[in-house]
Amino acid sequence: MERWRFIDAGAREAPEFFGRMPILAATVATGGPQIMMTGMFGRGHFQIGWFEDIDAVMDLDAARAEHIEVFRRPVWGGGTAFYDTNASAFLSFFIHADRFATLDGALEHFRPVMRRALDDLGLQEAKFEGSSDIRWNGRKLGTLIAQAVLGTNVVGGFFNLRRPDLELYAKVARVPEEKFKDKIIKDQVEYMCTPKDVRGKDLPYEEFRNAVLAAARKERGLAFDPTGFTAEEDVGTKGFVKTVSADDWVRRVSSSRRVRGGRHARVAAGSDGQRGRCPDRRAHRRPGRSAGAREAGVRIGRAARRSRGDHARRRRRDGAARCEERSMKFGVQIPQEGVPFTAVLEHARAAERLGYETIFIPDHLNVVAVAPGSPAYEGWTTLTGALMGTERVRGGLLVACEAFRNPAWYANACATLDQMTGGRVIVGIGAGWYENEFRAYGYPWARGRVRVERLAEALEVMLAMWRGEGFKGRHYETAGSIDCPKPLQEPHPPIWIGGIGPRMLDVVARYADAWNAPILSADEVAERAETLRARCTELGRPPVEITWEGPVWIDEDGDKIEQRLARNRASANPTARRYAQVAVAGTPEQVTKKVRAFADAGVTQFVCHFGKTTDLRGTELFAREVMPQFA
Repeated sequence: MERWRFIDAGAREAPEFFGRMPILAATVATGGPQIMMTGMFGRGHFQIGWFEDIDAVMDLDAARAEHIEVFRRPVWGGGTAFYDTNASAFLSFFIHADRFATLDGALEHFRPVMRRALDDLGLQEAKFEGSSDIRWNGRKLGTLIAQAVLGTNVVGGFFNLRRPDLELYAKVARVPEEKFKDKIIKDQVEYMCTPKDVRGKDLPYEEFRNAVLAAARKERGLAFDPTGFTAEEDVGTKGFVKTVSADDWVRRVSSSRRVRGGRHARVAAGSDGQRGRCPDRRAHRRPGRSAGAREAGVRIGRAARRSRGDHARRRRRDGAARCEERSMKFGVQIPQEGVPFTAVLEHARAAERLGYETIFIPDHLNVVAVAPGSPAYEGWTTLTGALMGTERVRGGLLVACEAFRNPAWYANACATLDQMTGGRVIVGIGAGWYENEFRAYGYPWARGRVRVERLAEALEVMLAMWRGEGFKGRHYETAGSIDCPKPLQEPHPPIWIGGIGPRMLDVVARYADAWNAPILSADEVAERAETLRARCTELGRPPVEITWEGPVWIDEDGDKIEQRLARNRASANPTARRYAQVAVAGTPEQVTKKVRAFADAGVTQFVCHFGKTTDLRGTELFAREVMPQFA
């Protein structure tokens, strides 16, 4: 049995919990025993993000009148969140840094503990989704993440115990207009869930704590020595609490005090802010309206004199030409995770030889579909080599993570490669989703709304750079450069935007030539495509082209496909399990039928991820048996 120290923190005020984190991490980092801690937020509070304007997100005087605690986090991300008294439990494993090679490895080691606890608590229907969330029917129940804290790896998260008092939240939170408050409450109710929603009864903190302890013993063979906090740990924590709760600290970014600070303020209730309304959100207006400059930032030089209507007319002409041909075309996604570039190039050349129209490279800095510790080679470099090593196929990143590259640089890089390849670049781009790789490489992680806002501005920057103009917005400001090369394709390479949420679809409608619908079913594609078409019509644009990318598993032996699906369903890798749910899988006849369903949903470009880059059998069989059915 592996012996750990266990601390039942019980009901604690939030600043104390956050203060305990670095203190306990330092204890473990300096040779102390590994620690597991559980507890719950024992007082309603607002956690203010480090860069956020407190006056934009909440009424501080009203909060104090309601006896709601307010403090500003110096670490653990941006955003502002509201937690009600005893509404959320927390869990942390403090692990020696040399125990796992990567944070992903630590996370995968402890996920089965939470999985076992959920099952034992009667929450079997709750599932891990994405990089960190625990959800039930798409609604958030909790989260489990890994992060590095002062030389220690920490796996932990929060878990909803009951629904917060949203009427109290509405009294204190600031939103752009009073009329939005009812919508905010509705969003929170629909987005969050509690154990009572799942299992029909409340979950007391003590039951949650005991289940996690039992699961850690059963799944990982841990033995626990219960302790309290030491005197030294208490002293360090008190200093932290005093600092983060001090009035000057809380008001360090305050528009009423004219203090400089972040402008991207928002606040959410009881779910770590994942679906908070943005008090300074930009209204979605049609191109050409007089408020356009406020919506997208202030342009510089000639850009300030060009209306959004002019931009829309240019995109309509270009889009009409690109969407003229509606027959199905096929491409290949070629992962570079854990394989040498020679394997990527061999696969790209085979795809070209077999008649595929496009090749795409994923854009991840941490591996997603293979074992942690495998090399995750950089996407743009890999794409450049693959396109330069082929002659006909077009290609891009599917999709590039906006945060990984300055958009002005990306505009230059896309134009450069377009010139080098004779006009074969596709500009794939999205908002990014994999929080672990952001943190691993030091990129600031923001919540969904802010990432989508950044993406929209990044596209404005790229379009402006290709025109030799500048751009000024909330997230980006460029002076522009007449030295930025122009792409060979006019007015620029096709822009494929990947994403599935309503805000992302709005960005697609505004800027994209094609929407990349990743790992959705044909019915889901058809439903979102209808929404997208309606939005394009509102904006005066023709419908964008619909593309799909996802796992395609094909074999003449149907039993082998069933075995592959079973292996993935049982995998510890969440991406593998997700692929088993959405894969276009079967014999050539079965796959042809499924692809035809996507064609009926409006998909005109179908991008296949066949699995291992070193295995060409699926790529060859699909080209031989399926592609001719759509010629």
